[in-house]
Amino acid sequence: MDIQAMSTNVIESTSQVLDAPPRTDSSGASDVTRESANPLATLILERVSALEARASLLDALHAECRRYAENAHLHNAVLPMARGLIAIDDRRRQNAAAAREQAKLHTDPRLRAAYADVVRAHQADRIDVEELLHILGVVSFRTVSDRFDASMHKCLSRVPTSVVDAHLTIAHRHLPGYRRGELVVRPEYVTVHVHTPAATGPDQRRST
Repeated sequence: MDIQAMSTNVIESTSQVLDAPPRTDSSGASDVTRESANPLATLILERVSALEARASLLDALHAECRRYAENAHLHNAVLPMARGLIAIDDRRRQNAAAAREQAKLHTDPRLRAAYADVVRAHQADRIDVEELLHILGVVSFRTVSDRFDASMHKCLSRVPTSVVDAHLTIAHRHLPGYRRGELVVRPEYVTVHVHTPAATGPDQRRST
């Protein structure tokens, strides 16, 4: 198996671990459901079974990531693998934000609690992915300076401003960047102010 295929397998395995539902048979009943007619006991057993399976698979992924990080001949696979894991983290971050927004639209406490559970699940998934990235030597970062730096940032959009001093400063930070040592694996995603003399709106003011 070539390096690209191996890194793809790790990324796909991570997605499967985080997205996998409890195992069911052809009738749609899970293994633990058939063992207990008590609804609460069934729910607990299903969750425990799912967590145990998830933990076992995550342990295997941790070991695989360590193997990639520690073996020089596999280093070429680390960056594509890391970028794939970062994409998974981005989706979990965005899904959690969407769930928070949906929760605001409902007054039913049960629905709000359900969305809160979804947010916590995505946050737990992100912790798992960040642990895998850490094993690969990849950490997230946000720059201290508000000045746009093409080596550290990727501009997703631009906001006009009449303030000369605000030109090429960061207006909004969307997603963090990631680095491995001094190497930027993925730049920080930002929106940037761009000086436009005719700009109107809240940014139309003079720098003093």
